[in-house]
Amino acid sequence: MQDFIRAKLVEQHYDKTWRFWIGASDREHEGKWQWLSEPRKMEYSNWSPGQGTDQHGFLFIPGGGTEDCAVLDVKDHAQWHDYPCSSGAGFWYSHICQFSEFVLA
Repeated sequence: MQDFIRAKLVEQHYDKTWRFWIGASDREHEGKWQWLSEPRKMEYSNWSPGQGTDQHGFLFIPGGGTEDCAVLDVKDHAQWHDYPCSSGAGFWYSHICQFSEFVLA
């Protein structure tokens, strides 16, 4: 799935919007990442070195805050980074959605 997403982003020339929220967070329990759509521990991850479970959720953010949302960073070979969830800290992301295939009749 990770290679498919990376290929599609490159194919669509997503060089301006280069960080995408992927729907995972450790907001409930720091360092325990889970998908928000189905709250269970993540079985797969693609964290960039020093990110995710290695980061321990802290980045200096004016006004305070922690990095509790997982973001796919196109400019870092589509590896994952943890960033603040709030746009109030000046961070804005597009998003990627997963859905089942359906047939139009």
